[in-house]
Parts: sequence; structure tokens; C-alpha cells
Amino acid sequence: MLEYFTWRSINGLSFTFNTATIPLKEFVVEGSIRTEEVPRMQEHGVWPAYSYSGPMLIHINGDILCNTAGDYISQRMQMMNALIPAGMVVRDRKMGDISLQYTGYEAMVTEPLTGACLDDYPQIPMRALYPSVTEFDITFKIFRGYLIGAGSGKPYAI
Repeated sequence: MLEYFTWRSINGLSFTFNTATIPLKEFVVEGSIRTEEVPRMQEHGVWPAYSYSGPMLIHINGDILCNTAGDYISQRMQMMNALIPAGMVVRDRKMGDISLQYTGYEAMVTEPLTGACLDDYPQIPMRALYPSVTEFDITFKIFRGYLIGAGSGKPYAI
């Protein structure tokens, strides 16, 4: 399955998901294909056209599991500061880079020049009656629509 999933933001902070305290429950990859359709004039259908990978969305859902409320707040703040680079002037369009590894495959990373960003603000609701445990939902957007093998440079559609 998924050995690890790490986000490294443009400010240099990183956060690793799918650990003992940050286990993932869902890891959903949503790819897309874009094409410019050209209708056949006075005929049925469309002409064959070039197809390109669109952006890839990675939806993750999991838990922050801590023993105390203090540990929970510390983990939550580390996650948020890595995901949302507060106070940073974004000079590039990317917000960070993703690296992950499936069992039995080489590590994969986002393309260094384009990287990735968050598709929306992370959802990490705090629960009053459970001050040391909560769920989170985060969606990442990979601009190129595929990942690159860290050692081989081979493109992977995951």
C-alpha cells in the first residue's frame, strides 16, 4: 500500500502523513484528460484530437491521534504551518512538492519546476469533547497530472 506521503512546502517545512500519529483512512487519486474536440461538419461525431493529462487531485482523509490536548495542538500546528506557508510571499505558482512511495515501487515525486498546491483550505475541525483526536480532509493538486520516479525519472500515472 502507501508507505509514506510527504508534503514539503516552499518555506522548507515538511509534514509526513500515514504515520502512527497521522494515519490515513482514504487516499483517492482523481486524474483528468483534456482534449479539444472538433465537431465533424454535417456528420456524426467529432474528429480525432490530441489528448493531454489534466491536473491530478489527491484527496486524503485521516486522523490526528495524540495522547494529550497539548500534543494534538502541536501536531495540528505543524501540519497547518507546513501546508499553508503563513506570511510567505509566493513567487512561484506552486505551494510545495509531494513525495510518496507505494509498497514495491520506487519513490515518486512531483515535477520540481511545477510542483503542487492545495486545491482548497485543509479541513481539520477541532472537537470539544475529544481534545486529542480529530479527522482531517485535504486535497492536493498536481499540475502536471503525473509523478516522476525519484531515481529513474520515469513518469508515473498513479
